[in-house]
Amino acid sequence: MVKCHQYWPSSPGEVMELPSSQLSVELLSEAPHERLSRLQIRKMKVKRFHAFPKKTVPLFFQKICDTQVTDTSGESPSPPLVVTHLHYQDWPDYGVPRSPQDLLALYKVVREYLVRGTIFFKLI
Repeated sequence: MVKCHQYWPSSPGEVMELPSSQLSVELLSEAPHERLSRLQIRKMKVKRFHAFPKKTVPLFFQKICDTQVTDTSGESPSPPLVVTHLHYQDWPDYGVPRSPQDLLALYKVVREYLVRGTIFFKLI
């Protein structure tokens, strides 16, 4: 049973095309967080195949990079967007985690990224 399809490549350097969204995703790097091993940190480059009017931009793309979809001319695509993907892998199928400790640690990690200015927070 598939719960969620993987929307990023499996190995660094690979590119996954998502034709229905007119996007390509390249995995730049992947590693577990140094203090929270159940948190996988990925850097990905997301880009459009070609420009398209803002009103037709997939909701996923609007949520992660609303500043990138202002080109409505249809002539040239926006530059690629590098995304930091924080993937917490220990959430149970049903219910909530047994202890809040990991979630508090995850919150601290996200705050560290925000304070350093290395990510702009977009929750999807």
